[in-house]
Parts: sequence; C-alpha cells; structure tokens
Amino acid sequence: MITQFKKYIFLFFLMTSLSAGIGNNLISQNVTTYQEAVKQANKQYAAGKLMDAKGYYQIALKYKKDDAYSKKRIAEIIDKLSQQMDKEDAYYDVIDKADIYFDQNAFDKALGFYRDALKIIPDDSYAKEQIQKIKDIRANEKATLEHYNKLMAEGNSYLQNNQFDDAITDFKSAQLLFPNNPEPPKQIATANDLKTDYEDRKTQFDEKITKAGRYLLIKKYADALKLYQEAQTLFPDNKQVAKKINELTPKAANQLAYNKIITTADELYIKKNFGAARSKYQEAAALWADNGYPVEMISKIDTELTAQRKDLDKNYRLAIVHADSLFGAESYESAMAEYNLALSLKPAEQYPKSKLDVINGIYEKRKLELQAQYGIIIARGDSLFAALAIEEARKEFQLALSIRPDDPYPQKQLKAIEAKASELAENQKIKQAYDAAIAEADKLYRQGRFELAISKYKEAKVLGIQSDYPQDRINEITTIMVDAQKAKEIDDNYSKQVMLGSRLKQQGNLDEAKKAFEAAVVLKPAEQMPKDQIAEINSLVLDREQKAVIDSKYKAAIKSGDSLFNLKEYAKAKESYKQASVLKPEVTDPNLKITKTETILASLEREARAKKSYDAAVTQGDAYFSNNHFDEAKVQYQKALTFKPNEKYPAQQLLVINKKLEELAAERARKFKETVVKADNFFDQGNYQEALLQYKIASGFNAADNHCQTRITACNTEIDAMMRKLKGEYDLAVADADKLYASKIFDKAISAYRKAAKIKPDETYPYEMIAKITKFIEENFVVDVVNAKTVINQGETKRFAFEPVNIKVRKYNYILVRATNLDGKASKLLFTYGSDKGKNGGFVVNLIKAEGSNDYLIRIGNQYKWFSEDNNWITILPQISRVEIDLVRISKTN
Repeated sequence: MITQFKKYIFLFFLMTSLSAGIGNNLISQNVTTYQEAVKQANKQYAAGKLMDAKGYYQIALKYKKDDAYSKKRIAEIIDKLSQQMDKEDAYYDVIDKADIYFDQNAFDKALGFYRDALKIIPDDSYAKEQIQKIKDIRANEKATLEHYNKLMAEGNSYLQNNQFDDAITDFKSAQLLFPNNPEPPKQIATANDLKTDYEDRKTQFDEKITKAGRYLLIKKYADALKLYQEAQTLFPDNKQVAKKINELTPKAANQLAYNKIITTADELYIKKNFGAARSKYQEAAALWADNGYPVEMISKIDTELTAQRKDLDKNYRLAIVHADSLFGAESYESAMAEYNLALSLKPAEQYPKSKLDVINGIYEKRKLELQAQYGIIIARGDSLFAALAIEEARKEFQLALSIRPDDPYPQKQLKAIEAKASELAENQKIKQAYDAAIAEADKLYRQGRFELAISKYKEAKVLGIQSDYPQDRINEITTIMVDAQKAKEIDDNYSKQVMLGSRLKQQGNLDEAKKAFEAAVVLKPAEQMPKDQIAEINSLVLDREQKAVIDSKYKAAIKSGDSLFNLKEYAKAKESYKQASVLKPEVTDPNLKITKTETILASLEREARAKKSYDAAVTQGDAYFSNNHFDEAKVQYQKALTFKPNEKYPAQQLLVINKKLEELAAERARKFKETVVKADNFFDQGNYQEALLQYKIASGFNAADNHCQTRITACNTEIDAMMRKLKGEYDLAVADADKLYASKIFDKAISAYRKAAKIKPDETYPYEMIAKITKFIEENFVVDVVNAKTVINQGETKRFAFEPVNIKVRKYNYILVRATNLDGKASKLLFTYGSDKGKNGGFVVNLIKAEGSNDYLIRIGNQYKWFSEDNNWITILPQISRVEIDLVRISKTN
C-alpha cells in the first residue's frame, strides 16, 4: 500500500533537490562547456526529465553566471515541479482513502477512489493494479455465486423428480459455498421431509400392490380393484396401476353380478327349495365358469335329493312333521322349505302342495295388505331416493316390486337407484382423487415447490369437482412466481451481503462486516442469521475493546514493574508483575520477571535476616561491653561475624575485648591476692562471716584456688558452730519471752522477744509476738492520753491530763507509747504521773536510734501509787533528742 510516508519522502526529495541540486557533481563530470550543459539540459527538458534538466541548467549557470535562458528554464522547471507536487499531494490523498476502503473490503468505494487517482495520474500502475485486484475478487465472487445458483437449481430439479439424495448433495455443496446463507439448509430440510413422505407413501403403495396381487391369485377381483385404486391415490401417475385398474374393472363388475346370483341361490338352498336353488347355481356357473362353487353346490343338491329318495317314505314323513311344526309356530319360510323338500321327494302328494298354497295364501293376504300400502311404500322410496339414501330406497322399491311384480315403476326406480349408486360411487372415487390431488398440491405449495403444486391443482381441476379452490391456488402461485425474480434479486443481494460480511468478519474487519450484515437485515428482516452475526460482532467488538483495556493495563503493569525493579522496589515490582500475570495468564514473561524478582527478594531477605541477626548480636555485644561483661560481649561479637564475616567493627571490638580481658585477668589476679589477704586476716581474727564473704569474692577471681576452697569450708564449719550456739541462746531467750507472755507480763515479754531478735535477726517469731502483744494492748485500751502527733523538744516538759482509770483495772494497766526519735540520738524519755494532790510516780523509756516510730510498752499497774491513787495527769520530758509522740494509751489486761 502507498502510505503517507512515501508522500513525505517524495516531497523531501523534491525540496532538497531544488535547494541543493542533487547529482550536479556527477552531471558536471559529463559536460565541460556552457554549450554542452545547455544542450544536455534542453534534451532532458524535452524528455520530461525535469530534475536532470534543472541540474544541467545549473551547471550552465556556473559557466555563464547571468545566463537569462538558463535562469528562465530553471524557473519554469521549478514551477512545473511545484504543480507536480500539488498533483502528487492530491493523488496520495485519494490513494490513501482508496487503500483504507480496500483493506476494509469496501470495494465499491475503493474502486471509485482508485479511478479518481487515475484521473490525477492516468498511467499510475499502482492504482491500475488495485483496480484489477478488485475486478479479480468480484469475478471470483461472481463465479462462486453462479456455481451456487446452478447447484440450487439442479437440487430443485432433483426434488421435482423425487431424486432426493441427489438434491441433498447439491444443496450441501451450495451450503459450503455460502455457509451463512439460510436457503441451502432450508432446502436440505425440505428434501429430507419430502424424502420421508415419499418413502412412507412408497411403503404404503408397495403394501397395497402386494396385497392386491394376493387377491388376484385367489381371483377376488373386486377386492384387488379396490386396493389398486387406493394405491393410485398415493401415486396417481403410475401407469402400471392405471393399466391394472382398467383390466380389473369389467372382471370386478362381472364378479359382483355373480356374487348377487350366488346370494339368491344360497337363500333358496337354505329354504330347501332345491330346484330353484339349482337353477340359480347353474346361472352363476354360466357367468363365471372358472369358479367351482356353483358346480359344487349343484352337486351337493343332487346328492341331497338322491339321499333323501333312498328312504323316501321316512324322509317324506320327517319333512312333513318338521314343516307342520314350523307352520304351527308361524315360521312360514322354514315351513315352506320343509314342504318343498317333501314335495320334491313325492311330487304327486297333495298335502305339501295344499300347505304351500296355504302359506302362499298367507303371503298373498299379507301382499294384499301391503298392496293397500303400496302407494305409501312407493312414496317413501321416492323420498329416500331423492335424499340419496340409496340402500333404504332400494329396500322400499324391492318391497313394492314384490307386491306388484308387473308394475314397471319399481323396476324403473330400482334401475335408477343402481345407476345413481354407480354414479355416487364414481363421484366418490373422483372426490377421493380430487382430495388426494388437493392434499398433495397443498403440501407442495407449503414446501415452495410451486411448479409441481400447479400441476397437481390442474389435475384436481380437470376431475370436474365444482370448486374455485384449485384455480385460486393456481392464481396465487402464479402471482408468487411473477414476484420470484424480485425475490431472487433480493436473495442474490442478500447472499452477497452475507458473503461479504462473513469474509470481512473472517478478516477481522468487524465494522464493515457489521454494515454488510445490517444491509442483509434490511433486505430480509425476518432472517435471524445476520441478526445473530451482528450480535456476535458486537460481542467481538466488546471483547476487542476489553482486550485493548487488558492490553493497556498489562503494559502499564509491566512498565510499572520494570520501573520499580530498576528503582530496586522489588516487592512493589513483584505485585505489578503479578497484576500483569493475572491480566494475561498465558504470557510467560510476567512469571519470569516474578521469579527473577522473588530470587532477588529472597536474597535481600537473607541479607536482611543476616543484618538483623548481625545488628542484634552487635547491640547485645555492645550492651555487654558497656557493662564490662567482656566474655559475653566476645561471644556476641563472634556471633555477629558469622552473619557478616567481612565487617570490621566486631573484629575491632574483639581485639579491644581481648586486650581488656588481659587487663582484667591481671586486675583479677591483683584483686584475688588482695582479697585473700583480707580474708585471711578476718579468718585469723575469728570473723568467719566476713572471711567467708571475702573468700567467696576471691573465688570469683580464681575459682580453682584450693586455699580459698579450704578456708570456705573451714569458715562454714565455724559459722555452723556459731549458729548452733546462737540457736541455743535464741531458743532460751524465746522460752523466757514466752513464759513472760504467758504470765501477761507484756513489757518484760517484749524485752525478751527483742533480745531473741537481736540474737537471730532473721527469725520472724519474736517480731510476730511483739506485734501480737502490741495489738492486744491497743485493742484493750482504757484511755488515750495522747492520740495526735505532738513534738516535744529536748529538755521541754509537756503535761497531758486524763480521767482517772477505774480502780478495778489499775493493777492490770500498761502504758503504750509510740514515739519517733527525731534527732536520731540515744536519749531517754522521763515520764511522771500524779493527781491533783501532786506527783505520785514515774518511769523512764529508752529511745531507739532507728528511724521511724517505735512502740514502747510500760507495765504501770505494778506501781503502788498508780493503782492506789486517782492519777489524772502525765508529763513527758525528752533528755537529749527531740521526740514526736504519736500515741500514749493506757490499756488493761484481763
């Protein structure tokens, strides 16, 4: 295809040649004078080679700078080239449009533009080639369409001749040429239906012909004729069947007459009127000599009569007895048969004759009675005949004829009835043939086989049935066939559009394909196929748009992944590649990129884990190092080097640690020596607790030293001995305290418990008992002398008043003092008590140096002046240290 690019190349070449003079150097090598240059230039100009001519004129200007002729020629050439450029520009615009329509298979539009291009450049080979291509394509399409029409015509011809398989073969071949044309499959379906119908009719036809043949073998001509007539309704044009019908018609009529005579003969035989019966059998035998039944019955009658005559009298009497019995029962017909038998045995006898006369008289009487009704019977017969009730009318006229055998009217009417019966039978046959022809014609009409349908309607019409229906159908079909050419043109155009749409669709030109199918819908709005194709194209367009969206998203995902990969954002890059893989699972590139990214991520993850472990080890090592735990730090730094062997920092730290450990080893040796000396001194002094501590410290510096271990053992031995001794002293002190407690001498009990606590400060029992006593005293108070914090300075006396204690509990009184030594100096508290009469006594409390408040319990009830006097005041005097009094409570025991 000529593209816009070629046009731009041409323009570029033209413009550069105008400005630079392409080929001047080459041309200049062939001319050496002004005259030669002008001569060559004129020659090229005359030949239409404007570019070469321009080159020579430019060379001429080199030899003759101001040559007016050469300048003029160059100006003309530039003007012509400019015009040629405009012409080329218009040409390429037209060619581009033509090529676009050609690619879209819109050949009519493409052909118009190629022809427009030839108007611009008449000898353009490209436009001519494209026009020829379009002609070739159309020729191929025309040949295909002609072959299609030929196959369809042959198929329809085969259908008319009942060559169904050949018709189906042609229709299928046509379908291969235009797969989307609905007509071939429609005709294939019709052919299959007609084939099935034909085969069904053929089966019925063969069955009837076979059965008719069997009837012929047994000479039942009427039955055979009926079957042949039924077969003829299935295939009216069958000449052999028509021939058989012609042959059998007289034979069947003769057989019907024969059957009628035989019926009468049989009736006479039953009545034992053997003479009359024998006569009828002879008449039947004359009519159908080949049938043995009449001869057989004649022989039978003769045999019967011969047998009866052998015992004549006996058989005669029996016949008379039977006849009389039947006569008495008014069975006159049977009685008549027996009397006839008796008369045939003895013709001269009068009795059977007389009886027969009597019976005949009865019949005559009845006949006379019927004679009276004769007119009524005749009128009834006429009425039934007029109503075409043939059988009923026949019976009435036969009855009338039996009443008046000589009356010609019943005979005439019976003949008329037989004629009418024959006429009706013939009319019925014609009606059946008419109905069959109409049914076949209607079927052909519905199948669109119009010529065959017209033929059948004409067959029905000539049968003489008074009906406008066949002619109306013929007129209707004629109208349809008149419009057939228009329909064929529509079909042809429809087929072309369908074929064009299918080809465009196959080539992927969906827009133009859709237009072709839409044109097909306009031609045949009821056809579903082009509508289905349009729906499918819409779906394909949607799929194509969705695919374009997917392609766009896929490319964006890959581009994003590559960009992130280049930025070393591997995790994000992996997600982008995953998105691309989901969009196009069938493409392997995203998966390869994912694998590559995952490999890098795994490597980075290993590096990150190694870095994390390294950092953790270094951090832990630094922490140990900062706390001078050099052995632990050394382990961590060595661990860090397993993760990053090339890192300098852990190695440097290990060098520092090794140096530190050397220094510490020397320091430990020195401290060990000093500590051992100190421990030995404590040991020698008998201070085994301190000695044990120092020896243990020394063991920390040198755990393998035997001297320390020996001395530790010795210290433990000495300490155990001391502890046993203290235990004894402690137990003794506790026992004394418990006795005092039991005696409720709580102040001395507390002192004893405190003594025990000093012996073994780690024992809790003394403290628990002191707390128990204190709690008891608190709970059994009598009066609080002081119950708010009160600070008393050193050397200051403070007096506190209270109500005198009941004399009944004074002997059991204790004073609980809770005080804090504010200055922390050893001091005494001097307590004085008295009454309104004056001082009565006192006591001293030794203050503890310990911080915080302490409880002091004083047994006051054992002082005579306390329980004998109504004391109502107490004074407190700190000697050396300031005191904070929290509580002064007078309590009692039981």
